[in-house]
Amino acid sequence: MKYHIAKLVFLLAGWKSEVAPELIERAKNTVTVAAPHTSNQDFIFSLGLFWLMRSPLKFLIKDSYTKWYFFGFFTWLGGIGVSRSQRKDLV
Repeated sequence: MKYHIAKLVFLLAGWKSEVAPELIERAKNTVTVAAPHTSNQDFIFSLGLFWLMRSPLKFLIKDSYTKWYFFGFFTWLGGIGVSRSQRKDLV
C-alpha cells in the first residue's frame, strides 16, 4: 500500500524515481541522516522514495507525535518517539 501511495504522489508531483537495483540492495544496511530540512516537502519525497524502493525506514520524532490521538499515523510511517525531556544518549 505504501508503494502505491508513493507512486501516486510522485505521479501527481511530476517526479520520477530512477534508482539502480544494486544501490537499493546496498542501502538496506545503512543509516541515512537528513538534516536540516529546507521544507516539509523534503520529508514527504524522502519517505516516498524509500517506499518506492521498498526499503524499510525508521526515523526519530518527538514522542508527542506517537500518542494515541494521532491514531498511530506517525508510527505507521516509521516514526520512533523520542522523549526530549531528559538526556538519554540515544543518538
